[in-house]
Amino acid sequence: MTLAHDVTESIRIARVITRLNIGGPSRHVMTLTSALNDGRFRSRLICGIPTPNEGDLTAEARAGGYPLVQIRALRNDAGLIAALATMQTLYREFRTMRPHIVHLHQFKARFLGALAARAAGVPHVVQTYHGTLLQGYFLPPLATAVTLLERLLGRWLVHHTIAISPEVCRQLVERGMVDPHRITVIRLGLSLTPLLTPPESGDAFRREIDIPTDALLIGFVGRLAPIKGADLFLEAAEELIRTMERPVYAVIVGDGPERQHLEAQARRAAIDSRIIFTGWRRDLRAVYWGIDVLAVTSRSEGTPVVAMEAMAARRAVVATRVGGIPDIIQDGRTGLLIEPGNPQRLAAALQQVLEDVALRQRLGLAAQQSVYPAYDETTLCRAMREYYARLLEG
Repeated sequence: MTLAHDVTESIRIARVITRLNIGGPSRHVMTLTSALNDGRFRSRLICGIPTPNEGDLTAEARAGGYPLVQIRALRNDAGLIAALATMQTLYREFRTMRPHIVHLHQFKARFLGALAARAAGVPHVVQTYHGTLLQGYFLPPLATAVTLLERLLGRWLVHHTIAISPEVCRQLVERGMVDPHRITVIRLGLSLTPLLTPPESGDAFRREIDIPTDALLIGFVGRLAPIKGADLFLEAAEELIRTMERPVYAVIVGDGPERQHLEAQARRAAIDSRIIFTGWRRDLRAVYWGIDVLAVTSRSEGTPVVAMEAMAARRAVVATRVGGIPDIIQDGRTGLLIEPGNPQRLAAALQQVLEDVALRQRLGLAAQQSVYPAYDETTLCRAMREYYARLLEG
């Protein structure tokens, strides 16, 4: 039996994430840590070290002014000794802070954090699935091992699981990864309000990357890793560049281990003069309002933040039908969905939206109305406050 929490005492939350790389999970934990630091809640954010080319939001998190602990041994590319050191550091943090709730994000932090929290006697250990690792991430032998570890986590090591979309929840339950009685859906929440209107600078982004005024611009935003499918985006861009009457350009915003391969792919196809690689950028509002269509080409996904951000900016989105994407995009109403791994179908869908201005505007307006305010950060923070209160009420 869990005793009810003393309502006169602040609820202490230790939030642990593998690394604060540029991406949705990092924004998610930073938003919650900032919002849940008041008289009712006291939060601490614990994170590891991003790998090169992922982008690092640690400095931005520190500038937020809330408690941040960085564990240098907590890295995706670290080995067994670093994992043991991470568990020891987390155990000490939990024993010192005595959190009522430890909330875990990303696989390595979820697994090591759950072991440390259990050893420290934390009463409530929660994990959030931002997407599953069960499709497209690992080759079969390693995928089997990860599946077993995920099942151990979801059914034995953590007390509660949060899925960020109904589809992710369904997948976890169907595959036996979690106890169906201890999983809750709490949708993502983002800072969408600034994206609702175009920047005062107008088309400054297009001018900066030298896009002709009569050209169409398709965009990809995200980490340049195989799971995100930027290679498929380039194949579709090649088809559009060669076949459409109006000039088509493509911009890839982001960085990662696949960048050199993607740049070489563009050169081999002789389309590199129409492909712009910008690296990571902070001015995503200008990016979204500067492109005509966003493509989300992931082979596996949870709920892609870039899709929701672009939708808030009234952009039409063409996305693969994987993970939680169908939960945020209704095919033909708020965007277009295609099957993954099919660059020809991607090119056809992009061409359809590019050539039909009325369709593009209709999809963009419906997209904005569907994500705001449903996925705004205020909605997320309110839901999480209520969720934590229910846990502690026993």
